[in-house]
Amino acid sequence: MEESYQRKIFSENLNKILSERNKSQKEVADAIGVSTQTFNTWVRGKALPRMGKLQALCDYLLINKSDLIDEDSKVDLSNYVPGTDILIKSFSELPEGRREHLLRYVELLLKEGGKDD
Repeated sequence: MEESYQRKIFSENLNKILSERNKSQKEVADAIGVSTQTFNTWVRGKALPRMGKLQALCDYLLINKSDLIDEDSKVDLSNYVPGTDILIKSFSELPEGRREHLLRYVELLLKEGGKDD
């Protein structure tokens, strides 16, 4: 597949996902550590991200790489809960010990069946 065609497909898929998730270019660029100018080149189909940034983008948006690069991409947003991307990013930035503590706390809450105190 020609690179210009790959950029077009990527751009279309990225724009669709950003729109459906109500995400701004700046918000996502900041979250994955690229400049808004770089992110804008991806959105406009002028460039493709390197593999590491592609993975960071997928991790942040909670999607698979194929959701961005496949021509017939059908991103399933039915399980998307607004704010989960922020939670995942925040969780990944916690020190390992804190992550384990938070996971135990969440497990406890789930066992209680989500009852409020």
